[in-house]
Formats: sequence, structure tokens, C-alpha cells
Amino acid sequence: MGQSNRSLLWIGFALFGLFGLTQGSQSNYLDLRNHSRSLQRELESALKANGHLADNQTDLRVKLLEVEAVRDGSHREVTELREVVVERDHLKTEVAKLLVVVDERDQLLREVAALKIVALERNRLVIELKGRTAERDIFASRCDQMKKGIMALVGADEESHRDMLSAGLGGPMDIPAKTKPGRGWLEVVPASRIREVKKP
Repeated sequence: MGQSNRSLLWIGFALFGLFGLTQGSQSNYLDLRNHSRSLQRELESALKANGHLADNQTDLRVKLLEVEAVRDGSHREVTELREVVVERDHLKTEVAKLLVVVDERDQLLREVAALKIVALERNRLVIELKGRTAERDIFASRCDQMKKGIMALVGADEESHRDMLSAGLGGPMDIPAKTKPGRGWLEVVPASRIREVKKP
């Protein structure tokens, strides 16, 4: 039974006692009056207790509201923490992906550095090839000039040999073997004989 019901019960008893006082005999009036006073005191104490209980109930309601507010705040914090945990897991995944990208970037940088070295070596070889090509062209030009000069000398020698033969003069080929010069002598050989000797 609640405190308010008890208070109402005491009030009912008090009213019942007052009713009994009015209906009872005059001799019992003093007893009933004393009893009514005691009941009134008890009723006042019950009312005071009821007031205290009402105050306590109000305090409890205020505290309950505070607890509910704290609970709602805790629920919000838990929800926010869950979102933070989800975001943290997402960031961990992103960091793992970024680490893979960083490794690939480092590998590519190493490959680029190696390719730069290869490119420098290629450029050096191209420059060297150009220099060697220029040297080859110079030597080829000199060889062509020397070839032209030799061919001109060979042609002039053949023409002078023909002139000697047409004039009735004998060349080195007409000297008998026993009269041919030995070592230390310069032997003049016609160009036609040189070509014949070179042929296999």
C-alpha cells in the first residue's frame, strides 16, 4: 500500500472518530476528544510524512530524468564511438592500400632511376657512335682519295709503259734473268703484272 493511501486511510479514521464523537455519549466525549487529538496528531505526522514522501518522489523523478538524460547521452556517445570505430577501420583499409601504392611508387622510382642510367648510357653510346661514324666517313673519304690517286698513278704507269713499248724500248720484263738486278736493286713492275699477281 502506498503512502498516499495510508494517509487517506488515516484521514478516514479521523473522520470516523469525529463522527463517533458526535454520535457517542457525553461521558465518552472526553475520551473521544483525546483520541481525536491523538488521531489528529497522527494525521498531521502522516501528512508530514506524505509531504516528505512527495518531496522524495519529486527528487526521485528529477534524478530519474537526470539518469535518463545521462543514459541518452551515453547512447549517443556509444553510437558516435561505433561510427568512429567504423571510420577507423575504413581508414586502416585506406592506409593499407596507400602502403601498397607507396611500395609500387618506390618500385617505379627505382625503375625510373635505372632507366635514367640506361638512357645516359644510350646517349653516351649514341655520341660515341656518331664520333665513330664521323671517323669512318673521314677514313672512307681518305681511302677513296688514296684509291683515286693510286688508280691515277697506275693509269699513268700503264700509259708510260705502252709508250716505251711503242718506242721500241724494253721494260723490266724484257731483261734476261741473268742480267736482272739482285737484292738492293729497284725493280719496276708494270701495273698489268701487279693486277695479274693479285688475282687468285
